[in-house]
Amino acid sequence: MLWIYAYFVTCPGVALLALGAAAPAAFTTDHGHQSLGTTVGLVLVWLLGLTVTVLCCLLLWRTAKSTRAPDPGQRIRPPEPPSEPVD
Repeated sequence: MLWIYAYFVTCPGVALLALGAAAPAAFTTDHGHQSLGTTVGLVLVWLLGLTVTVLCCLLLWRTAKSTRAPDPGQRIRPPEPPSEPVD
């Protein structure tokens, strides 16, 4: 598993869960005492969130496609601690 796949869960995955939880409030036919402006505003904010989530998915997908697995021979290694002379 490449390191990039964790971002699919943390960024758009959580956003999709939030959109799914907010969808019933935005798209139900019975809005109770909400005004039309509040309902339209909630739907617009939900659609904006969906748009940003889709763009995030596309960005991560392109990044995952263009990222290659690192070559083990080219890993950056931490510096060696200085050795003290032994008497």
